[in-house]
Amino acid sequence: LKLLKPGHEMVYSTCSILEEENEQVVKRVLRKGKAQVVPVRTEAFEGVFLLPVKLEGTMCICPDERYEGFFVAKLRKG
Repeated sequence: LKLLKPGHEMVYSTCSILEEENEQVVKRVLRKGKAQVVPVRTEAFEGVFLLPVKLEGTMCICPDERYEGFFVAKLRKG
């Protein structure tokens, strides 16, 4: 995020479904006030089971026989 120009966006993604590695990391960044969440468009993932998230606008894919579980958040630097 330090290297990102103001107004530009980045994707934070992990191959984990753990809140500690995902939402809590993004929440720490948001608390600093230097970025905001850009909602992920989940409609592009029709038929993929999504896990519930506590941070609105982010997405967590449930692991199954086709996918490993993973998390996605899109951030825009202020």
